Amino acid sequence: MTCIDVKEPISFTGHYGIASTAWTTRLERGPYWSEKEDEKGTFYRAPPGGISIADEKGVGIPGMGTTTDGGFYVPKDPKDPKDPITTYRYFTTKSVPAEPPPAESNCTTVGYSKDPTSTKVSFVSFAVGGALGGASGGIVGRAINQGSNISYGQSAGAGAAGGLAGGLIVAAIINADIGKITGGMPIQDAQFEEKLKALSVTKVPLKEVQISESEKTH
Repeated sequence: MTCIDVKEPISFTGHYGIASTAWTTRLERGPYWSEKEDEKGTFYRAPPGGISIADEKGVGIPGMGTTTDGGFYVPKDPKDPKDPITTYRYFTTKSVPAEPPPAESNCTTVGYSKDPTSTKVSFVSFAVGGALGGASGGIVGRAINQGSNISYGQSAGAGAAGGLAGGLIVAAIINADIGKITGGMPIQDAQFEEKLKALSVTKVPLKEVQISESEKTH
């Protein structure tokens, strides 16, 4: 696993749709870790609730939350125009709580632990006060925790969108996508894209830590 430090929030505004509505995408500050990789690149996960998309009134996309889990995607070749850097979110029908990391957090104060039975990553922990794990470390990788990709506060059952569209069949279709990665707004700001490209080359290895079950705090 690797980590990228986003030292301050970054954002861009673009105009989309027939009505040319202005939507602002914001990425929160903090350490971003490599939560997933495919054949073309790597997904760098923001702190919980670290990505938001809102219109000029601060309202989110209809049918989705304003604040969600997610981050940005770095292709293996950032210079290839066919595979641009993009933002991504986990599909959810409502906002999830934003939990900014401690001000002093960076890639040197973040670690991950593996499930000893499967070797999969079980959680990511931020250090507080210089110590990682134990009472000073909190588990923050909501969708990483226990190997699940279901976003905070959502479920795979009909309740997640229950009644929203007036039928269990429709609700089941919506819920089939809850917890799945979905693309963010296409980046229309060259400076924002360049910032992400510059950040992508600053990645550093993320350290593995050993934390007992009794030390894990939610």
